[in-house]
Amino acid sequence: MTAPSWAADPVGRNRTLRNAESLPRYAEIEARAASSFQGIVARIESKEIGSREASALMRESLLDFETEAFVAGRRARGVRSSEFTDGEIAMLADRNARQMEFFDRFAGDVVAGRGRMDYADRAELYAKGLWSLYTRGESHDWNGDDPGEGYEWRFLWHMEPGAEHCGDCRKRLDDSLKMGGFTYDEIAARGWPGENTICGVNCRCHVERVKKRIGAGRDAERNALPRVVTPALTAPLTVDLPPSPEPPHDLPPSSIPAGMPVFQAPAPIAVTFEPPRDELRKLLGGAGHPVLVPAQGLPAVRIPVEAVDRSLLQAAPEDRPMIERALPIIPDILRSPERVVPIGRDVRAFAVGPLAVVLRRNPVGLWEMLTALYVGDESVGSDVPESDRENASGPESRNRVPNRRGGAR
Repeated sequence: MTAPSWAADPVGRNRTLRNAESLPRYAEIEARAASSFQGIVARIESKEIGSREASALMRESLLDFETEAFVAGRRARGVRSSEFTDGEIAMLADRNARQMEFFDRFAGDVVAGRGRMDYADRAELYAKGLWSLYTRGESHDWNGDDPGEGYEWRFLWHMEPGAEHCGDCRKRLDDSLKMGGFTYDEIAARGWPGENTICGVNCRCHVERVKKRIGAGRDAERNALPRVVTPALTAPLTVDLPPSPEPPHDLPPSSIPAGMPVFQAPAPIAVTFEPPRDELRKLLGGAGHPVLVPAQGLPAVRIPVEAVDRSLLQAAPEDRPMIERALPIIPDILRSPERVVPIGRDVRAFAVGPLAVVLRRNPVGLWEMLTALYVGDESVGSDVPESDRENASGPESRNRVPNRRGGAR
């Protein structure tokens, strides 16, 4: 097993920069793999080689590309090395052996002329399946690094913005939120992205590894998605926001996923909510919230449905009606905040009055809404779960924001 020549090259200082290198590299690896695998199958069809020789060629070629895909994912995690740990070698060997069981049968089908699927298309599936290796590299240390006494590693499922998502992946996202992330045994049993799902090798989901206290978040009742009934609205809520200068962008426009619709802001805001969640759903393009919105200093932010649910679930009962009524102005709070507070390296809060919308940069570099808070007289960030502030350090993680009267919260 040999690492590619670029395995130990310098890596970007943050996940956004590393993804900008690793994701295009993965796409190039997959394209080369498809060409190689299709070439092997074409040689079987032309009677140039038999199934046994084809399997030997495929085993070597597949392992090379699996190794490249894994190393590309590992570099996205920030690892620059030409070496492999015992755990990584064992994982790659096991994955290769399992894939070759399928290819051996495939080669037999080609020799016998069996099967309805085009052989070139069928060979390409092995290239698409490399995504599973990439996600294994970007999300886990296969040598079993210790998270520390009283802690364990959990794995959060993330769906790629702009991709189509099957029911299995949606359920894994839902389950990982309810359970506070999967344990290693749970993610291994379910499968990494591209494994044991309806979408199969077409999957483009990601897995993020986080450190949590042992047993944290395993209260099913507390972590179930909410079924909140709020009082009927008796009056519209109007929020006056300050003028909005053109925001600076600290990410290039190319960070907006290709083909994704982007929110077009309406004229200045005096919004009536009827009902609030339907209004927000309409602004964001429908049930899946596919439309990205800009925020001050950021070109594109995703507002997941589960983040809206989480905002209501975690709110105090007396705050829920206020938060729900404010849902339709979340895009406007992000676009024209009174203040922006960095809570950590990858977490920011955008606040207007007592309302704060907390964003977090996800594993693929896209900013997403984490939750909306009614902060009242508290510091912005004090209600953000500790696990989401792991990267916070120094004075910026202790920001206290001024209220409307100039005092400190």
